[in-house]
Amino acid sequence: MTDSTLPFRLPPSDLYEQIAQSHPSLLAGRVICGKCGQTRQVEAAACLRHGWPKCPCGGGTMGLASTTKEKGK
Repeated sequence: MTDSTLPFRLPPSDLYEQIAQSHPSLLAGRVICGKCGQTRQVEAAACLRHGWPKCPCGGGTMGLASTTKEKGK
């Protein structure tokens, strides 16, 4: 059996879409800066392809925001 006939092999673009649909945090598509707390709405599949956005405050790469309500807010 060759790689092209394996049932779990997806074209790269479909793979990113599949991954983006696999978790509530990715589905929500919200990232947050760990330094200033700024949030941004993103397309998770595009971020998986090209990288996560950087925050304008200089705090570095933004990370996925939790899908649960944060304590105390």
